[in-house]
Amino acid sequence: MQYLVNVIDYRSESGTVQEAVAIDAFNEKLVTGGHWVFAAGLADPTVSTVIDAPDLDVALKLVCEGSKACNRRLEVRPLLSDP
Repeated sequence: MQYLVNVIDYRSESGTVQEAVAIDAFNEKLVTGGHWVFAAGLADPTVSTVIDAPDLDVALKLVCEGSKACNRRLEVRPLLSDP
């Protein structure tokens, strides 16, 4: 199952240097764990990341960690498969 994760931040260029380091470390964890699919800008500076996780519990655990890393609220939604 894949899950879309939205970083919710209505401020532009609001991250600190420490947050950038934590975000990079978290993103690297997603890559090495096989969860990273893509990241793309939705609107400055909101970023969407799709997590490939076996189930919602794993996705929520990863999103919780990501929320702490970037100090922002995150939204997670399951992606629907093609009919």
